[in-house]
This record gives sequence, C-alpha cells and structure tokens, in this order.
Amino acid sequence: QCIAQPAALTATTAEMCFERYAASTFLPWHDAAMAFRHTATAEDGIAVMLGHSTSHVLPVLGGKPVYAAAVRVEVAGLRMSEYLLNVLCLRNPQHAAAMRWGLPLRRAEECKHMLCGVCPEMDYNAFLGRIASQASEDEKAAHESREKHTRYLQLPWEDAMANYHLAVADYEERKKSFEALKERRREAGQRMREMAAAKRAEKEARLRVEAARLASYLTRVEEVEASFAGELAEAEKLVAEQLAAENEAAAAAAAAERKAKREAAKAAKAAAAAAAAAAATS
Repeated sequence: QCIAQPAALTATTAEMCFERYAASTFLPWHDAAMAFRHTATAEDGIAVMLGHSTSHVLPVLGGKPVYAAAVRVEVAGLRMSEYLLNVLCLRNPQHAAAMRWGLPLRRAEECKHMLCGVCPEMDYNAFLGRIASQASEDEKAAHESREKHTRYLQLPWEDAMANYHLAVADYEERKKSFEALKERRREAGQRMREMAAAKRAEKEARLRVEAARLASYLTRVEEVEASFAGELAEAEKLVAEQLAAENEAAAAAAAAERKAKREAAKAAKAAAAAAAAAAATS
C-alpha cells in the first residue's frame, strides 16, 4: 500500500483478502520500502514510488525508512500520460485527431510503457546537452544520434466507420459494465436493507418479550395488592368486631358493678334503719 493510506482502505483490503481469497495472514506494508530493501545495495538512499495520481519520495537511513520525512508529490502516471499526449499532439498536429480519437490516454500510456524510460544519469539537462553536442558535430554523427535517441510509433489507421463501430462497441461494453455495477450496488443495498430489517425485527421481538414480561409482573403486583387489600379489610373488620365486643363486655361489667354498688347501698341503708328501729324499741 502507499504511504499514509487511510485505515479504512487498509481494513477493506484486509476484509477482501480474508473473505474473497481465504488468506490466512495479512501484513500491509509500503511497496517503496520493500522495493528499496529488495533492490538497494546500500543502507542509505531514497525510494521513489510512482503511482497513478500521486508519487511518494521516501528517504531510507540505516536500512530503515524515515516516514516522518516522506513527501507526496502530485505528479504521477496519470499526469505524465496527459503531458505526453499534449506534447505529441503539439509536435505532431497532423496526427492530433488520431491521437485523441477514442481513448486518447490509452494511446499515450502505450507510448509511455513501450518507448519511455528513466534517464540513466542524474542530471537530465546535461544528458540532453551532450546529445545535442553530439548531434551538432557533423551530419553523419547527427543522423546516428537522432536515430539512436528517436523512437517511432505507428498509429493504427482505420476508417471512420470502423472507428465508429469500435466506439459504439466500447460504449456498449462500458454501458453493460456500468449496468452490472449498478445491479451489484443495488443488490448490496438490498442486502443491507434486509439485514437492517432483520435487526429491527429482532429488536422489536426482544422488546415485545420484555414488555410481556413486565406486563405479567405488573399483573402479579396488582393481584398481590388486591389480595393484600382484601386481607387488610378483613383484619380491620375483625379488629373492629373484637373492639366492639370488648366495649360491650366492659359496659356490661360497669353496669353490673354500679348495680351491685346500689344494692349494697340499699342493704346498708336497710340495715341502718333496722338498727335504728331496734334501738328505738329498746
């Protein structure tokens, strides 16, 4: 993977390796560091990784990459292909239409892959100057130098109708690919919706079970409360009856005591009267 790649892309790549290709181990690493370790003859150097949209420059010291000093450059294969296409069209305006017909970047990429290369020297301007000096010595040397450093490209010649049919076929193929991609995305969205619906149904079922359990608990509590209220009413009734009986018994005892006192007072009066009468007769 490239330097400073987001963790989400790394996770997606790991998931694809495990799920699609049944990989047992996945170890992501940077291709620039691995290429330098594999090909370099010294422990210190600079690894340049040319990508599609960006390039990375990674310094290596003591055999270890220094990621803190890595640099990302917005010049890569796509920019090079566009620049090469523009240069070819400007230098060969008579072939610009053929170069830009159909898929222009594909032709530029073919030229770049087949004919272009890396300068064998570090100083590119000095390399071009030496070629120019060699070409300016004499006519024969100039011809040999031009032939040595010139690359020829034969553009495919086709009539307009054939190009039209190719363009239509390419359009149809791209349309089919796009439709297939839309169908896969639609199926993936449908699967996601089905999974979400299943999760919602499972959650609803779990909530219904919990609600039924709580409702049963509430019903049981209400039954216990009703039973307790009935028992409490019966107990209050029994206590009231017992208090009434005790009050009646106390009232009857008090009445009997008052009656006994009255009878005792009457007997005492009768005894006193009898004693007084006996004293009077004597």
